[in-house]
Amino acid sequence: MRKLTILIGFVVAFTTNWTRTATRQGSDDCARNVGLDLRDTDPKVLREVERRWIEAYGQRNTQLLACILADDFEIGSMPDSKLEVNSRQHVLDWVSTKAISMNQMEQLDISTHGTVAVARGIYSVSTPDGRLTSRFQFSDVFAYRRNGWQALLREIATLPVK
Repeated sequence: MRKLTILIGFVVAFTTNWTRTATRQGSDDCARNVGLDLRDTDPKVLREVERRWIEAYGQRNTQLLACILADDFEIGSMPDSKLEVNSRQHVLDWVSTKAISMNQMEQLDISTHGTVAVARGIYSVSTPDGRLTSRFQFSDVFAYRRNGWQALLREIATLPVK
């Protein structure tokens, strides 16, 4: 918990005075092509972002993920069991090769800290015929940048299947 608090403090301090010129797909393209407007300053939009994010994993929707994940996004403990931290490109490559699944949010809590938000939740993964195969607990850090909300970091852990 202390490490996450320090991380949040660092992200808040870092993003408050820094705006990055994004090379990722623009917010207008995201709104038009995938129906998700990340420029909405209301952090409540992140509930929809999180729901769509886990669905994108299941449906191999790299276009949507490219809208959500910042260029400097990192994920720890990828579902492919690698222990190192992986980049945005690794996630996009991984998603495009995985089996299609039905992913569903079980729990989601979001707290905001100015231009930074932390989302914590649990989601489940099922086969297309409904068989539960895995569950994950995650913590995501978002920052509101020039092009809107962007996911900067995800830490994920496997949970027991109920």
